Amino acid sequence: MGGLLSVALSRGSPRVAVSHRPALWSPDVPQPATVMKAVAVPRPPGRLVRTGQCSAVGNQRAESRPPSTPDLLGAAYHVRVLILLPPSEGKTAPTSGPSLDLDSLLDADRLTAARREVMSALVEVSRSDEGASVLGLGPRSAEQVSTNLTLETSPCVPAHQLFTGVLYEAARLDSIAEEAAGRAALERHCVVLSGLWGILSPTDLVPDHRLSMGTSLPGPGRLPAFWKQHLAPSLTDMAAQGLIVDCRSADYAAAWKPSARDGIEVVSVRVVRTADDGSRKVVSHMAKHARGLLTGELLRAVATGSVPEHVQVDDIATIAGYLEGIDDVELGEPDRQGRRALTLVTR
Repeated sequence: MGGLLSVALSRGSPRVAVSHRPALWSPDVPQPATVMKAVAVPRPPGRLVRTGQCSAVGNQRAESRPPSTPDLLGAAYHVRVLILLPPSEGKTAPTSGPSLDLDSLLDADRLTAARREVMSALVEVSRSDEGASVLGLGPRSAEQVSTNLTLETSPCVPAHQLFTGVLYEAARLDSIAEEAAGRAALERHCVVLSGLWGILSPTDLVPDHRLSMGTSLPGPGRLPAFWKQHLAPSLTDMAAQGLIVDCRSADYAAAWKPSARDGIEVVSVRVVRTADDGSRKVVSHMAKHARGLLTGELLRAVATGSVPEHVQVDDIATIAGYLEGIDDVELGEPDRQGRRALTLVTR
């Protein structure tokens, strides 16, 4: 059995502070109500107990890059933290905006051909009588299949505005994108997995659509297997010598599995609820909400320079310990692929 690192043992006791680092939480930067507050006290003895060892990682730091620069690969993506998100079924269809430009999407040079293949297959399926069934749309949402017939002409908005599910509402990415530093953090430190586009920057402009990663399309086949072969080079380059914070659900996680063998440190975020009898179970809505809160807090910390230059897994666990509604945080030892589980415990 692997050891656990436990943080924030109860909501009634002070949580582990990270304010001993001088760069944390500038008073000049307004913070949202849910952001963690620095506590100017030494770390309480025994509060942070380590029974395992963190895996070693590289010490590279991203060079600054103007937010308007479209190329997000290369040195700009060799950063210490990269957050992986799923999209959301809940979307707010834009009423205006530019049309789709595939050449503007993340890593277009590598992925445009694959994106066109999936788009073509999706249009064909959406025109058929079996379209709603293939796409997993129920009777109430079957009419939404027509959304897929106008992908290249429909108005587009940034992905962080299009996706409005539980995770995205909790993360409040729109508010992060309002400032230049926040927008840069989104572009450099966050990637959204997508059944249709493979991967997206949260700031990529895309239209409303209906296609989940768990779908099997004629031609491409099952999308996790299809995208796995195409995404590995892109994501491995983006995450090289860095720390992955993986907030994806199962279907999206299957499309790329990072490994320590690639020089990548991985922490997968799990959320469990403790019942009155002490048993634990996963509640989907709660898991999405907690992952969204962690995503938002981590991106805000990156944007304000409020995390260490070479952030470690322990720092991610500490940030998680400040989240509203989280009673405990457990950090497991690395598995055979070097991945660690960060478990957020709620009630």
